Amino acid sequence: MWEWLAAGLAFVGAMSLLPAILRRSRKSRRKGTAGGVIMGIGLAFMTIFDPAKSASVEEIRRRREAEDEDESGAPPV
Repeated sequence: MWEWLAAGLAFVGAMSLLPAILRRSRKSRRKGTAGGVIMGIGLAFMTIFDPAKSASVEEIRRRREAEDEDESGAPPV
């Protein structure tokens, strides 16, 4: 539940900052920075809140704990 709350707050924060970022990028001499900013925000959300990644991290953690508990030296099942 806390993950969804954090994701929602991060999304609202990013969306509230986006107009100012876009306005600033339009005034600057270097055009095209808004696309980079939007892509960076998207990549950050994709990395942080990817369900497949969190499932694989959980599986790796579970396997490490199983190996730590197994003191007999037998291969994990």
